[in-house]
Amino acid sequence: MIPFGPDKTNIFADQRGMLVGDAAGFADPVTGEGIFFAIREAQIASKAILDGLTLGHEYVEEYNDLLKKEFMDELTCAKRLIYMLYKFPHVSHTVLKSRGRILGEYYLDIVSGRMSYGALYNKMFGLSSILRFVFDRP
Repeated sequence: MIPFGPDKTNIFADQRGMLVGDAAGFADPVTGEGIFFAIREAQIASKAILDGLTLGHEYVEEYNDLLKKEFMDELTCAKRLIYMLYKFPHVSHTVLKSRGRILGEYYLDIVSGRMSYGALYNKMFGLSSILRFVFDRP
């Protein structure tokens, strides 16, 4: 199984160790890809450990806070998109049929780092987007 987000405790480190990659529960809910998260988490873990050793910070709390700040909002938006796509297949089919090309371009922007899932979610489900979709159909 692919972990599509951490468990409800959102605790990624304690005095015994730090969770990174799949162990932390981070993978892209849309694609299942997890390498990006694993690499980024390793960078964050190394910074937290170095800060803890050099500055005397509590690296465990810093790591937990940094992961939440870095990933949680984005994963939440991605999960919402997946929920909408799978929970309402008729609507998904209609949207993909009429707007599939632009959604594909948006997704390329996401994987290349030019757009976030949050921005895509707002483009798809924000009020102005819904009104534009309803009244400005191709």
